[in-house]
Amino acid sequence: MEFGIFHEFLTTQAGSQAEAFRNSFAQIEAAEEWGRWSEAIDIQSRKVQAAYLGAVTTGAEREWLMPYVVDAALMLSVHRRGGGDPAYAVDPAGAVWRTSLTPDGPATLRARSRPDPGGTKVTAQAWGPGAGWLLDALPGQLGSYDERSGFTPQDPVVVELARRHEDLRIGRSGRLFEALVPAVLEQKVVSREAHRAWRYLLQAFGEQAPGPAPAGMRVCPAPRTWARIPSWHWHRAGVEGVRAQTIITAAGVAGRLEQALELTPAEADRRLRSLPGIGVWTSAEILQRAAGDPDAVSVGDAHLPDMVGWALAGRSATNDEEMLELLGPYAGHRHRVTRLVKLSGLGGPPRRAPKLPVRDRARKLSIGSRIDDSKAVLIRVQDTGVGITSELTERIFAPFFTTKINGTGMGLSICRSIVEAHEGRLSVMPGSPHGAVFQLHLAPEATQDHA
Repeated sequence: MEFGIFHEFLTTQAGSQAEAFRNSFAQIEAAEEWGRWSEAIDIQSRKVQAAYLGAVTTGAEREWLMPYVVDAALMLSVHRRGGGDPAYAVDPAGAVWRTSLTPDGPATLRARSRPDPGGTKVTAQAWGPGAGWLLDALPGQLGSYDERSGFTPQDPVVVELARRHEDLRIGRSGRLFEALVPAVLEQKVVSREAHRAWRYLLQAFGEQAPGPAPAGMRVCPAPRTWARIPSWHWHRAGVEGVRAQTIITAAGVAGRLEQALELTPAEADRRLRSLPGIGVWTSAEILQRAAGDPDAVSVGDAHLPDMVGWALAGRSATNDEEMLELLGPYAGHRHRVTRLVKLSGLGGPPRRAPKLPVRDRARKLSIGSRIDDSKAVLIRVQDTGVGITSELTERIFAPFFTTKINGTGMGLSICRSIVEAHEGRLSVMPGSPHGAVFQLHLAPEATQDHA
């Protein structure tokens, strides 16, 4: 058992046992006979650790009769971030496994639903210090608080979709930061790349899932952990500085962001979008999942406008403004309608070309050198990373300018100064088709003088 997890449980979950331990520790400091109190420490520590392990391995179970039709797997699937998501799994019995870092600590949930004459019977088990919190939150995740009044399908397509998917409700997880991180990772990249980054970061920094969870499951790290992830791990995950800095900034105000769930949807949206790097699309993606907002539309999505336009109007191309116009009659439930469209199987118009390049590729570093006709030495270093824009090719050599999260902005400036002191040149250009290329040119006189 990791000490950090045990320590957090000790300070927050062990109740009277932890209090007894703290009292003992206070007495120890004042005691003159260490041996007697050392034994007391050992006894109390074993009690607290046993309580922790009991919460992790024993688990808790509850059963509900939901007075409506609901498909637990469908409802919880919105939290799945691609195949192999370390925080989400489905077992052979069809039960959904999810992990969460609740206010009470990490927890693992297993839930499944089955039809019942009175509605839907839902059975769930949970493990870990946050098991009780996660079980309390499950009805909300399954749409118990979804207010469907005012949703009146008006055109034949929506009427049919609402009838076909009567089990669709808008659930809420109650964990905003956990929805924020993957939403930011999905900004302006294809899903495959974002999902790979999510898997890498959870496997590298997430805690092992409590209880008998499927192998490899992890719990989303705490905000303080996200804030301390070194820049090279963001790079390995394929996350450039802007998205990484957005997550780090959000981690610093995670407590205040969680309070947004107590606000109206409009107020919560304003609070989220006041954060640098959070725009209308990201805010909507967060509020859909964490707050269960049935009206939050993912404006700016690469494919959603075309899907809505194709399903509701048969259009081959639709922009955001036209999508919002089509959704206008469903104000208050626009996200609900887009969910129905996504579940419809109608797809979208034939794609002319991918809107975003796939950047989920092998990382390579190539180094080469040669001597040109003037006897100058040319050294070329090329990678296949996120690359550099042509606008930044000169700025990155300026002192104190950096694109790294924890960079000083001095490295490349010093490198160029050293090269120029040896009568050489150091330059950079965008790579083709990916990455960046650095070139070092040393004149023949410099190579002879400093050989």
